[in-house]
This record gives sequence, structure tokens and C-alpha cells, in this order.
Amino acid sequence: MLNTIKKQIMWSGSQSNREESVNSSDEVVNEIDDTTDLDSKIEQEKVYNRNKAYIEIYRSRCEDRVSQIVLSAYVDKGYNTARAMAKYFDIPVTSAHYMISDIKQKLREIQYKYDN
Repeated sequence: MLNTIKKQIMWSGSQSNREESVNSSDEVVNEIDDTTDLDSKIEQEKVYNRNKAYIEIYRSRCEDRVSQIVLSAYVDKGYNTARAMAKYFDIPVTSAHYMISDIKQKLREIQYKYDN
């Protein structure tokens, strides 16, 4: 027991000495005022909110119940691939692909209308 304690104290490569050197460092971290990171986060948040607004506009314009269900599965439930949507609705993958393409096309039209 004493030999183990002596080894831990004397040897520089021992586990306790390595832990002590890591934990006892007095490194001062300088905070850098980086506004570009904040600006990029704000820009990402704006893009996200704008895209959510486009989805809500599309959702409010959907009068067909099937389109509402497909949009809900695509946006809310996260079935965003043709295979996942096909499995969810138990339909062919090609049909699911065309449903997703239709949603994307209509969202692009809404985006084009409001951005230009």
C-alpha cells in the first residue's frame, strides 16, 4: 500500500500525476467578442422562421384533406424521404416521391412569390 502511494507521488508518468497536471492548470480563457458568429446565428434563425412561415402559408391554403395529411406527415412527423413516407402510408415509393415533390414545388412557388 505504501509502495503504491510512493510510486504515485514520485513517478511523473503515474495516473495521479497526469490527472493533477491536467486539473491544476491555471489557464485563463480569453473571451473573444466575435460578432460574426452571432450574426450567422441570427441569419440562420431568420431563414428558419421564414421557411416555417412558408409552410404555415401552404398549410392554410391546403383545402384538400389528403394534402393536409401528407404535409403533416412530411413536416410534423418527419417522414421526409420517399421510402419513409411510402412505408408510413403503405403506398409505392414512386407515389410517395411524387407527393413530396408536389409539396416542395408548392413551397418553392410560395417562397418565390414572397421573396420577389
